[in-house]
Amino acid sequence: MIYLISVEYRYETLLKIGYTADENSKKRFDTYKMHNPKSVVLFTIPGGTEQDEKNLHHMFRSFLYSDYGE
Repeated sequence: MIYLISVEYRYETLLKIGYTADENSKKRFDTYKMHNPKSVVLFTIPGGTEQDEKNLHHMFRSFLYSDYGE
């Protein structure tokens, strides 16, 4: 499953593209909520692959938030 999550970070809303096995999605999304209660799952693509996620990261690389995690 490919997913798009919005995350509040330093007064900004960031978007995260990720991958998880379809059967692990609930656990994955619950983990995001635990670390960032304001995170919201905006979109999912059931059956998406890790390669699909890599392709999306490549497509949107110009929007990478360079200060994330600092």
